[in-house]
Amino acid sequence: MTSRQGKVRIEYEIRDEPFPFLSAIQMADLGFEFDIAKHELNRTHWAVKDVDLAKELSKLGIKLPSWASGPTKLVDITKHVFDVALSFPGEVRPIVEQVALELGHLGGDNTCFYDNNYRPQLARPALDILLQDIYRNRAKLVVVFLGGDYQRKDWCGVEFRAIREILMERDNKKIMFVRMDDGAVDGVFKTDGYIDGRRFCPQEIAHFINERVTLLVQEESMTIHEKLAAQFPLVYAGEVSTPGGTCSVVVAADGLELPPLLERYGEWAICENGIHCLYTRYFIDKNRFHEDDWVQHITSKTWVKPFDFITVFRRAKEMLS
Repeated sequence: MTSRQGKVRIEYEIRDEPFPFLSAIQMADLGFEFDIAKHELNRTHWAVKDVDLAKELSKLGIKLPSWASGPTKLVDITKHVFDVALSFPGEVRPIVEQVALELGHLGGDNTCFYDNNYRPQLARPALDILLQDIYRNRAKLVVVFLGGDYQRKDWCGVEFRAIREILMERDNKKIMFVRMDDGAVDGVFKTDGYIDGRRFCPQEIAHFINERVTLLVQEESMTIHEKLAAQFPLVYAGEVSTPGGTCSVVVAADGLELPPLLERYGEWAICENGIHCLYTRYFIDKNRFHEDDWVQHITSKTWVKPFDFITVFRRAKEMLS
């Protein structure tokens, strides 16, 4: 399509394709979805619509051919971080392919790692190392399609080694199981929850996956204060008044073990505008707060309420007992 001198020229090609398309009656009924007013169906000139045609047609079970989908942005899968990575045996590929297609419509291009979408980049030596890196380190959510075939397949075993590392670290929110049959898989137990792939269609499964991804993305966008409150309930988030306003602080009982906190945040400070400032910086070292250092320092300032601070400190100790 070329626009020049107040005119628009459109070049097009008509192809015969062996797939179902819309009837005239369906076109009329889907006017809202395609942003086509009734009078436009009788026009002979062109109109450009801001509609994701592939997405709307997929809801009707119609998949556009690859040439009609437009160019897809290429990404280097040795570096790219995916929202979702799908691990499955070839026997369930027809279902997984539909799930991947719907995930692409929901999340956009290159948000889902589905092997057939990246065939040229997967044609390389040491593929096992690349796949394990994707599943272990560069996917926010790994979806495993479980069943007897998954247990038997060598490449599924390669991928599941990386998945078991995630399970060993108890990062369960990064794993989602979809069971395709009752076959046993080593490392998966009866107490593990799953989506029953026999009960739901591929599009429904894709929406379940998208819901999990949305929650993970929301968690990534949380502030450090919100993460502390959600992940470490024994750490009390309180407030102290200052001459310039209210500063948020986090205190914990003396001796509270906080290695995960140290690993994630190290030395940190929270104040009203998110900038480190002199009187709201509290250091954590050797899994405990420096009570003698910072409590005495803070209580020497007339603008801080020592009673509130000490009360919070005692409350944290009570929570641990």
